[in-house]
Order: sequence, then structure tokens, then C-alpha cells
Amino acid sequence: MSMNILVNLNISNDSNFEADSGYIFQKLIWEQICSMREDINVFLLGHKSMGEEWGRHMKIIPIFEKFDKYSTRFHFDWLNLREIVRNLPKIDLVINNQPEHSLALKLLLASEYNKIVPLVSYYHYLPFHYINGKIVFDESQNLLGFPAKFIMKKNLEAMAVSDLNLIGSDFGIEICRKACQEFYPGEKLGPFKKLPPPVEQTLFKQKQHTVKSLPKILYNQRLYKHYGTDKLVDILCDLAQEVRFELIVSDPTAKRSSERNRLDPHVAKIREKLNGLPFAKIQHGETREDYHSIINNIDIAIAPLKPSALWSMAVADVLAAGKPVLCPNVGAFPEIVEQTPGLLFDSESELISKLKQLIEKSKYSEEQLKSNVKGVHETQIAKAMMKIVLGIKL
Repeated sequence: MSMNILVNLNISNDSNFEADSGYIFQKLIWEQICSMREDINVFLLGHKSMGEEWGRHMKIIPIFEKFDKYSTRFHFDWLNLREIVRNLPKIDLVINNQPEHSLALKLLLASEYNKIVPLVSYYHYLPFHYINGKIVFDESQNLLGFPAKFIMKKNLEAMAVSDLNLIGSDFGIEICRKACQEFYPGEKLGPFKKLPPPVEQTLFKQKQHTVKSLPKILYNQRLYKHYGTDKLVDILCDLAQEVRFELIVSDPTAKRSSERNRLDPHVAKIREKLNGLPFAKIQHGETREDYHSIINNIDIAIAPLKPSALWSMAVADVLAAGKPVLCPNVGAFPEIVEQTPGLLFDSESELISKLKQLIEKSKYSEEQLKSNVKGVHETQIAKAMMKIVLGIKL
């Protein structure tokens, strides 16, 4: 007997799917699962311009047309989704990658089938974290100072109505439970499991191709202000007065829509600043192959200065290629570089000192660096997800 799974994709970068972590996450996992199990059928609520089938037993249902950071959270087309559900085989399980939709999805299926269909929510991002025991809201979701608290509450609501909550790190689980205790004391959350995003197997296999010239430092993060991009660029500008290096910026925010630029003009400003720096080069990867080539031709990378990071696929990708990544000692970063904790820094001065040391000579072997992320190889994460899926079904 086959199992039918409805997956609500979370795609925030519709200008370039190949640079969207949510898209890559889901594609890797479901391709692997459907290759392992002939009895699992996956129906993915996707973007109208995706226009592709991912593989056998996977059907993309083009429902979303445009995304920005608010519409992707708050637009829920109940009537259209109801018709889609009615035309699908009976759904056994929902995997939801946009937690603000969890309650609506669960209600929609319940109203159609007159029974509760198990729902799993995955949290790629949360609009809050804690500093010294005090909650802090993400400024990128706090337009005019008011919505982040309520977006957080929508996420807490999802944690309560979901049959299982998946998140990439122990850090993420901890802050979820803490926020629930603070804002909804006595409310019971659904169970949590840690499931980090996968790393593509090709990154583990590729050989080093770095050409010895100027040391190359990679920043393969979105150019958001709340990622600490401004601060990091200022640090590197100061370092460039002392040490020669080349900064490679793999910009996943390239080709942003005019609406996204209107909502966050900072990205265009930092890109303009980078274009004016003699030691910096923006080298956007149009495809995954381009992106892998960039990673394999750098020497060092730097993680975002983001205290609320639940995980970082960008950091894990570089580690899988056997390259060191300096990470702030906050959020999930200590979990990502658990095998090489010397890559963590607690201050700007420590970051500069460790950068200088790595530019001079790395003390980490390729195998040491890869060991941080061997547990998140795409096949292992797919097997973990399959075990979760089958466990819920049973």
C-alpha cells in the first residue's frame, strides 16, 4: 500500500531556485527518499515557474507565483488548495516548510477527510532568539517595530498544532521551548526532533582545486543587514590594510525582484559597496555546479554574524569540501563545527586574529573539517527523514 505525502515547499528566493536553501533541502531529501522507496508518492506545492519534475513518484503542483518575505508567510489560498487536495489521492501525511501555514493546512485536510492527518512542521528560520536570557526579535521581520513578536507567536502556534516539529539544531529546540514557556505557559508543544539540512554528496567527493595566488576568503551568505554583512565588510576592509587577500562573495540574493529590493533596499547598497572594494569580487553561481566550483577554489570562509542561526547550509557546504569556516560562537554554529571548535570566535579581535592565522597556514586537515558534517550527508538525512515519515504513518 502506497503512502501519499503532501509537501508545502518554502521557497524564498524565487529569482534563483538553485541558490535557495529551502528548495535545495527539499529536492535532495525527496529525491533520495523516492529512490529508496517505491511505495512513497510525494506531491509538492511549488512555484509556477519551477516547471520540472524532480523524479519518479514526485509531482510538483505549481500553485505559488511570487514571493516576498510577508506574502510567503501570510498568503494562504484555501479555496485553491482545497480543489488541489480533492484532485489528489488521499493524503496520509503533510510536511510543511512554512510554519505560519501549519494550522490552516491541518484544518483544511481535517475538513476534507473528517479526520486528522498528521502534520510535520520544519523550522528553517525563527524571527527571535535570546541574549542574556532576554528575547530579541529579528529586525528583518520587525517592520516599523511591531510584527516580529506576532510572527513568533504564529510559529509557536505551529509547534502546538504539529504532530512533530523538526529543526536543524539543539539551539533551535531550546529557544522554541523557552519562548513557549514565556509566552504560552502551560501550553503543550508537539514533540521536537533535530534534523539538520543535508549536504550534497558531490561536495564530499570533489577534489581541492585552489590555485595558489592571493588567499581567497569566501562569504557565501545572503547580503542581509541582520546577517551582520555590513560589520563583516568593515572588518575585512581594516584587515586589507595589513594583509593581502581576495574576498569572494557568492551572492545568493542576485536577481532579486523589484518588490524584494523595495522591502529591503540594504542588499543593493551593500552590493554596491562590495563592487567598489579593490579586494572584493562578487562571483554568483547560477547553478549548483558553479557554486561548488566557487567553494573548491577558495581557502577560507566566514559564517554570517547572525546570533539566531538555526543552522547554516552555506557553512556546512564549505566544511564538506574540506575548507575551514570561521564562525561566531553563537546560535547553532558551535554544533556545526563541533569537531573543530577552534574555528569559533567570540569577538571581532579574535576573528581578525584567527583569519590572519588561517591566511598564513591552516592547522586543520581536510578530514578534520569534513568530520564536522559527515553526519549530514544527503543520504543520511534522507534516511532520517524517511524513518520519521514511516514512524508517523505507523
